[in-house]
Amino acid sequence: PATLPATSPVDEVLDDLATGHGSASTLALLAATQLSITRALLAACRDRSGATAAWDLLVHLDQAAPEAVRAVLAHPFVRPALVHRLDSSVLPGLGAAVDPLPALAIAAAVRAGVPAALHVPVRADAITLPTLGSLVLPGLGESAEVTVRPGWFQVRGGSVEQTVLLDPLAPPSTGWLPTRDVSVPGGRVLLEDGDPYRDCYGQQVESRLEVPAARALGRTLADAWRVVHRDVPAHAAALDGGLRAVVPLAPDPARPLRSATARHAFGAVAVTPHPDPETMAVLLVHEWQHAKLGAVLDLYDLVEPGQGARIRVPWRPDPRPPEGVLQGVYAHLAVTQVWQSRAATDQPDASAHAAHFLGWTRDGVDALLASRSLTAAGERFVAQLRHGLKETRVGSR
Repeated sequence: PATLPATSPVDEVLDDLATGHGSASTLALLAATQLSITRALLAACRDRSGATAAWDLLVHLDQAAPEAVRAVLAHPFVRPALVHRLDSSVLPGLGAAVDPLPALAIAAAVRAGVPAALHVPVRADAITLPTLGSLVLPGLGESAEVTVRPGWFQVRGGSVEQTVLLDPLAPPSTGWLPTRDVSVPGGRVLLEDGDPYRDCYGQQVESRLEVPAARALGRTLADAWRVVHRDVPAHAAALDGGLRAVVPLAPDPARPLRSATARHAFGAVAVTPHPDPETMAVLLVHEWQHAKLGAVLDLYDLVEPGQGARIRVPWRPDPRPPEGVLQGVYAHLAVTQVWQSRAATDQPDASAHAAHFLGWTRDGVDALLASRSLTAAGERFVAQLRHGLKETRVGSR
């Protein structure tokens, strides 16, 4: 193949991701830029509303307990909350927009164990503290005062007064639904079935899972994570480096293997609970590709702005916009790599699956390059994808 031109920092990031997975340093860069976007949106909300007690508390905590603030702001569904607050037409499925800053500030104070008190908006009889959980009690009214002390917080609103103890060994507090997490090989991942802003996928999300269902999904996720480590360790490292939450989608008998990613919710994927970890592993890898590429597209223009082109691809009956094709190519590349690995261990039908997805990926890459709809950076990125595909030999393809 022709020699590629000398690289710039942008090229180095794109070349790294064109391997299909990306290094730890690239994943850290994507996560850092996503956090910067969230902070910019937070400042935009402050500019719209003016200085408030919630803003002042966040500023104080950002200096006194920066890790607590970082943990809250990095939660995948903070950005959708801020986007919705600034323009409710962007994510219309989320209902009426409320000010998210008080809940963010209180969540950070709880995580830091810093005394604080704020009035927090109530939504559907619930106060949700991102990363922590929701207090759901009828009669809270439209706003409730939340007082934080080390180890507990108290909520007073309407006819309700409730203290929530944060000690996991303490008796459960009435109405408190903590966010559950799952131990996976790379650390811990949230099972997010309570945050109202998780409903940003354009598909129906599941309501809070009953304990047996949550445990079953947790086991499947942990097993699926191990499968990814077994089959594609480089993709496993990318999952470990950035996937923070999994959202259960409501079951649909017509589409039992649904999964989704939301552009504004980096760090999370949504999946229909499925008992087979081998299948779940493919879904996780597939969707995490979309999340990574979405973060890249927040940084760099890979498609020429205003492109009205539509491109035919083998995986969809309708012509797709260039960005959609790029997303499909990148996801199918990773799925190809999973099945390649399985084919090497003689798993039944793995070679056929690998050849199938490899064909889709090659055809999509060729269609993108022929469309002349990419920027120079996009051309380089897709050319690197094609360069890697030329080295791939699976089945009859």
